[in-house]
Amino acid sequence: MNSAFARILPDGKRLHLQQGPIDLVIDADGDEAEVALAFEQAMRAFEPVLTDLVAELEVLRKVLAPHSSTVMRGLDPRTHAFGEQVCQKANFLSSASSSNDQSSAPEDKCRQDVGTRVKHGHDGRGVQFYDPNKSNPVANIMTSAAANFAAHNVSPMIAVAGSVADYILDKMLAGRTLNRVYVNNGGDISLYLNDGHSFDIGIVDRVDAPEISATAHITSNDTVRGVATSGWRGRSFSLGVADAVTVLAPTAALADAAATLIANEVDPGPCFEISRTPAHDLDPDSDLGARLVTTDVQPLSARQKDLALQRGQDLARTFVRDGLITAAALSLQGSTRMAGDLNPKISLNNNVAPNNPDPEKKYARG
Repeated sequence: MNSAFARILPDGKRLHLQQGPIDLVIDADGDEAEVALAFEQAMRAFEPVLTDLVAELEVLRKVLAPHSSTVMRGLDPRTHAFGEQVCQKANFLSSASSSNDQSSAPEDKCRQDVGTRVKHGHDGRGVQFYDPNKSNPVANIMTSAAANFAAHNVSPMIAVAGSVADYILDKMLAGRTLNRVYVNNGGDISLYLNDGHSFDIGIVDRVDAPEISATAHITSNDTVRGVATSGWRGRSFSLGVADAVTVLAPTAALADAAATLIANEVDPGPCFEISRTPAHDLDPDSDLGARLVTTDVQPLSARQKDLALQRGQDLARTFVRDGLITAAALSLQGSTRMAGDLNPKISLNNNVAPNNPDPEKKYARG
């Protein structure tokens, strides 16, 4: 296995970390000395990540049982997810095993260190969903995120990219005072925003030919701290036909898993316009095995696009209702639909209808 690679990109500002399939681009705003220390912490944290994941790959590829939500201590996700009200009122608990420098990290109202992140039920009790005592923290984040979607026949690998991004960002924040940070793992992005700061996130229509079609304005008061995009043209296999599904969520791990599942659901059903191949024929090591993945999509009729997008939008709305994501944008051959809370507001560059209950107005482009 090749050793981890680190360099500052030609712009003199961003850090590039790469090993095997993991490819991170990291940017941070703040005092120059603080940013330099945060980058050093990112490099140290990144070095063992791939080796540790490979060591547990056999387990991480196993499909979670539907009752795996017990990893979340049995709470219904819709009662303890990171809603704006919860973020404003939460008592941010610290783990007994957390180091002193972690407790001095700047407070982000809607994001805490992964090792001490809590979710709250109606009784207000904090429930830790990540155990910092586990030897492989990234694998633990993956499993905790995937457990929320266990009913959809998933393995922890569905959240691997977002989990790596979340983990590296949280290690960067330990003991540091920064204004803004993002860790971009091939499009799965983990965010940090100190008070009064914001990010504008570009949303694309196609993952393979990215052109910004919408912008999400995310502030320090919003609950979004993770962004992920999935589609059949992307770097991972998809069961559906979406050109792009972008999800805004409380963490990158949740956004990663949700984007994959929503993109899978954007599907008009069997038809001659869609070509599919068993995943193991394309990659013998794929955890999807014999499941059919999309390899080509010819132009679809308006009715086919409507049906496919409706299915994806319905699932996205379920995830929003359950508190797992904040919003989603689904694109298919020039048509786009939205689901969820559009605050942070998504500014659309073209004529795209929002989450409108009228079925004739749910998509307007194309």
